[in-house]
Amino acid sequence: MSPRADRDLPSPVLPATEVRRLLVAGFGEIDGRLARLRARLGVVVGVARVLPVERTAESEAAVAAALDEVLDPRRRGVLPQVAAELLLGLVTTRPPRGARAVVQLTWYPDRVRIVVHAVEAPGMRGAAAGALAVAEEALAPHHR
Repeated sequence: MSPRADRDLPSPVLPATEVRRLLVAGFGEIDGRLARLRARLGVVVGVARVLPVERTAESEAAVAAALDEVLDPRRRGVLPQVAAELLLGLVTTRPPRGARAVVQLTWYPDRVRIVVHAVEAPGMRGAAAGALAVAEEALAPHHR
């Protein structure tokens, strides 16, 4: 069962304005001005899941390979000690066509918390759950 997207799910690390900026910027690259306008007018929603996966070179590489782009976690607003435990990236999901999602994985000693944010607007629903599924599939072989 797909998790339900929540308008009130905060970003665990990135400021909300940075999450929205990353999401809107991607729509111009992917699907032109109409999608970019819909992204600006849409609502940012999030989904989250905690998985029993230890941080290893293999588990981190698996999820990084599933992302379209891995971003440097040492960004403005991210504390250095948090950045060391963070894998941050972007995934373009289908469907909806070309919807971009921001994926934040925070590693703990015995688990990983995945938080995904995407824009929901008419014709642009399900991207957050789709991107979460991408991360979950990549980590499935690494469950304890």
